[in-house]
Amino acid sequence: MKKLEKEYLAWKTSECLGERFSYAQHTGEWKFMKTDEHYYNRLAYAKNTGDWKFLKTDDDRRNRLEYAEHTGDYEFLKIDKNHYNRLEYADHTGDYEFLKTDENEDNRNIYKRHANMFE
Repeated sequence: MKKLEKEYLAWKTSECLGERFSYAQHTGEWKFMKTDEHYYNRLAYAKNTGDWKFLKTDDDRRNRLEYAEHTGDYEFLKIDKNHYNRLEYADHTGDYEFLKTDENEDNRNIYKRHANMFE
């Protein structure tokens, strides 16, 4: 039994993101996952603790989008550094006008197609 406990403890600091997740899931200790290097483990922390606020400024675009979807706060995505998140903002709000001058060519083309639908 002690060997299993020792193995479990090793999972908390494992290089394997799945083992870190398993450790948190089995022990109920989630706090260390808030700063995990992998985006999915940080998201798992938010889902399991209810602490979502930190994801608004997360390095990973998917976590910023998850925050928006969970809280309903999409406004900050309008100026997100990731072009997919800016497009998500436009799709969610119907505000495509700002994409007219977006740095991403695909987003500018989406604006053009959207504008042409109403001409």
